[in-house]
Amino acid sequence: MESACVFHPKHAYNVRTNGRIERFYVCCNNEAGSVGCQSMEVHVTNGHQFIETRTGFCRTQSRPDETPKAYALDCEMCFTELAFEICRITIIDFDGEVIYDKLVKPAAKIIDYVTKYSGIKETDLIGVTNTLKDVQQDIIELISAETFIIGHGLDSDFRALKLLHNRIIDTAFLYPHNRGLPFKKSLKTLAVNHLNRIIQEDGKCFSCLFLID
Repeated sequence: MESACVFHPKHAYNVRTNGRIERFYVCCNNEAGSVGCQSMEVHVTNGHQFIETRTGFCRTQSRPDETPKAYALDCEMCFTELAFEICRITIIDFDGEVIYDKLVKPAAKIIDYVTKYSGIKETDLIGVTNTLKDVQQDIIELISAETFIIGHGLDSDFRALKLLHNRIIDTAFLYPHNRGLPFKKSLKTLAVNHLNRIIQEDGKCFSCLFLID
């Protein structure tokens, strides 16, 4: 019988104490090199986060006669046997009204719902039949090439959606990390610093909804 995978879900950070640099994990504050604080029956890696194929992409279509709009978009992902796949997409308008919110059935078997960050549980996806292709068709009807899309780390969302769109406003770049790329400030940090709100606590995910105030 194979043993479970024991790991730290978050990276380690540096702390300078009395001239010494010590490292601790973000997830549990234990010292770097300590035994993992979480375990799973399978091993999850960040090596290949998304299904890397050049097929299945869609592009928003130009509708110049429409009045330009601005929407905030956020996706929740889960780990599957193939990759990091979308399991929920939410879109709101500039007034904070939800105009699209759907759960999505991944193409492969889910091995980790990442509930702590996604807010998605196994029971939420029971009976869900919406596929990525279904969602893409909805997006093409809802969003034109002239629409401004607002979000945080939209590169990940667009890769998961296999969506090509040019007009974006990404808070990960508007509020850059002081260490520069590839480091990015988390949405949770931005919400606290700029909105004085706490998000992503107790398994609930409020996504980018708080970034439009």
